[in-house]
Amino acid sequence: DNVFPKRMHHLTLSDESPEALQGAFEMVKKHFPPEQVSLKELEWSTPRRTATNRRYDYEYRTILGSDLELTFPTAKELSRTVANMLLPSNEFAVANIKEGASTAPSFGALGMDPEPSASSYPEPKDREVDASIPPTFIHLCPDYRDEVVYLRQFLEKGFRMTVRTSYVKMERLQFVFQTLPQETPESEIEALDSLELQEETSRDYQSLTAIHHPDYSGEGSGEYFFPLETGAYEGGMSSTYMEPEDEGSLY
Repeated sequence: DNVFPKRMHHLTLSDESPEALQGAFEMVKKHFPPEQVSLKELEWSTPRRTATNRRYDYEYRTILGSDLELTFPTAKELSRTVANMLLPSNEFAVANIKEGASTAPSFGALGMDPEPSASSYPEPKDREVDASIPPTFIHLCPDYRDEVVYLRQFLEKGFRMTVRTSYVKMERLQFVFQTLPQETPESEIEALDSLELQEETSRDYQSLTAIHHPDYSGEGSGEYFFPLETGAYEGGMSSTYMEPEDEGSLY
């Protein structure tokens, strides 16, 4: 309970490898109740159709990715998955989508207040979630990953999403317990700090965040918002998207 944010309704862990999911399942089973965390086998190039002909079976408020494969055409398939599985940035459109309405009034998972630590600034538990934070896709990777440009290109031009990039410096502090020779006077031992900084390292990462066009209403609707799917954006070259079923519609 101490590590799961109070206002996060559900967490889905995904991977294309059943073996990786099995390992995650053992961890989840030990630490979380099933209603809080679920596992999902997901291949970006394979849409999950439903009875309502939605191309993907669920839409999320927040999608997180860490150091994902971003070369072509993988970045293209990832951008398609993100665009179809991320809820719209318009809160009125969100309210009309089942998985969006079910989590109201928590508009924007990133606006939730996690359980504060002992050193964090105390905030009232009943504080409303910040409604100005829309459903967001976030990707974080080492700063040398030049392939991020492909993902940004597909999200912006292929799905008309608003994309921002930035840099984050992560610091790592390693402490050890201090020790003194056995014959050390007791006065020196009492004045001794329990921990000593042994090593301090830092590493630079780049972040990418994306939200939908404000007029997008969700559920893969509207050809204007999916030029990569309709062929209006030719930068995607040949599509690897599965063709619609006979007499079916792409939208």
